[in-house]
Amino acid sequence: MGCLPDMVTFISSGHDSLIAPALRVLGNFVTGSDDQTQAVIDTGILSGAIAQLMLSNSTTFVKDCCWLISNVLAGNTSQIQDVIDAQLLPILLSVLQKGEHRLQNEAGWAISNLCCGGTANQIIEICRVKNGVEAICDCLITKNNELTLNMLESLRSVLRTVAQTDPENLDRIRDRVEECDGVDHLETLQQHESEQIYSNVFKIIEEFFSDDENEGLEMKGDVQPQNQAIQQKPLFEF
Repeated sequence: MGCLPDMVTFISSGHDSLIAPALRVLGNFVTGSDDQTQAVIDTGILSGAIAQLMLSNSTTFVKDCCWLISNVLAGNTSQIQDVIDAQLLPILLSVLQKGEHRLQNEAGWAISNLCCGGTANQIIEICRVKNGVEAICDCLITKNNELTLNMLESLRSVLRTVAQTDPENLDRIRDRVEECDGVDHLETLQQHESEQIYSNVFKIIEEFFSDDENEGLEMKGDVQPQNQAIQQKPLFEF
């Protein structure tokens, strides 16, 4: 890992011919062990060059940065917190909501990894970001089943975390989902050909948006709703 200082220098050089390969090298580092990922984090690159490149006009750089961040978010909770502390979550969610499709897919994996491995308070950071919940809902309807599934699982994780850690704010988050047409998207996805997507839609509607009209909704085939354990945390404020 002695090459890390050189990679950081290359990424901060301003020369595209150096930035691109250096990003790939660091991206490969953070696919390794937690120790390798931590070595990259300890260079300070998340809040430095990576944050700057995420705001660049280069689709390639933004895509590679999202991939790198996604791999960090697949690490331990301390490393997830490093991404949050570097103020990268609002940028990721902006890319998810406004970026071109291949960028949305990479940003979607990053958000999914956070929701899968983060603590309750880390997951709830999505709600604290302006248009964070809305960004997830906007990507529910897409031709990419992988992105749709990641966003469904992320939305359910956010809703369940709020329900279990601060139920008084659940209506507020549900309102945000409804106001950005998230519920309409869920209803549309009830007709999706993918059983996995349908199953996740069913769980979300059943748990959080059930009313007299959809209480009779039946599961397709043998798919059964399952409950996921969410780490309990003290109450928080938005």
